[in-house]
Amino acid sequence: MAYELLAKEQPMAIDLRFILAVIKINGDLERIGDQSMGHCAPYQGDPEHGGGLTCRSTLAAMGEFAGRMIRSAVQALLDGDAQLAESVREMDDDIDRMNRRAHADLLKLIEEKPEFTQQAMKGILIAKNLERIADHASNIATDVIFWVRGADVRHQAQHVDGLRVA
Repeated sequence: MAYELLAKEQPMAIDLRFILAVIKINGDLERIGDQSMGHCAPYQGDPEHGGGLTCRSTLAAMGEFAGRMIRSAVQALLDGDAQLAESVREMDDDIDRMNRRAHADLLKLIEEKPEFTQQAMKGILIAKNLERIADHASNIATDVIFWVRGADVRHQAQHVDGLRVA
């Protein structure tokens, strides 16, 4: 439908930005679906010694956080709310930190208890997929900002762990 509007209606300014944003957002939503289906086997950890409980709670928190980012990004689209979209982009740093923490915890589990390598590797894959889902939510938010404000904020400097990066 978006391509048909482009071809037949010759939209201008905000209408054109909306159509372009929707085309890109559609791709991000498809990727979110793909990522959510990959490597979703439950992470068991070490039930006898409580190993992995911290990692499981981190993965659950990452899942809830990524879900909140998706819902907020879609709500920003529905409402044309660039400020809400900005807040989604800011949330990305938090889930990146959670992902690094999960990786570190799971690698430590592998070092300390090699018999749980398979479960830990599943946990690492789940964490990476959740982080990628959050990245797609951030991309949606970026496209909403482009639509509403006409501003390309993709390459603005961001902060990672308190450091400014371009």
